[in-house]
Amino acid sequence: MITLLLIYEFFKTGMFSVGGGLAIMPFLFELAGRYDWFTQEELAEIISVSEALPGPLGVNMTAFVGYTTIGAVGVPIAVVSLVTPSVIFVTVVSKTMTRYRDNRIVGDVFTFLRPMSVGLIAGAVTPLVLMAVTVNASVNVTAAGLLALMIVAVFVGDRYKAHPLIFIAAGAVLGVLFGGF
Repeated sequence: MITLLLIYEFFKTGMFSVGGGLAIMPFLFELAGRYDWFTQEELAEIISVSEALPGPLGVNMTAFVGYTTIGAVGVPIAVVSLVTPSVIFVTVVSKTMTRYRDNRIVGDVFTFLRPMSVGLIAGAVTPLVLMAVTVNASVNVTAAGLLALMIVAVFVGDRYKAHPLIFIAAGAVLGVLFGGF
């Protein structure tokens, strides 16, 4: 029964999480609250490990949840359940997009999807930030300071077109130095 539930939940997540790996995080937070598959604290660790691994973030997180839920067989079950809606959608869209490329309704749908993706990502990041900068309902000054530094660095780096590897390396160094807070 848990296998069918896993298929259902990740198929549903794949259908409604437009915007990539970060967009599935609100769905994972909901799963953490509804099932005992993993806790929200474990989800923060899942996200950290998935970010560090090569490959799509959403697939990495889904594979981890599938593994922790029903073992090794859960990995392909969860991943296939997550990506199947996208495969279906891309197949249908690619067949019809050239035909309806100039259609106003099609353009409006894509215009609607962009801010929806931003909203899903913002909804996912907010609990993670709150979890990172608070400890037992009090503010972790070191974590809050690192967050502020990161925000400034992103804006400065964007202005000067800094390579993303600089941010990854800096994040790794700061993670090692301040990992225990």
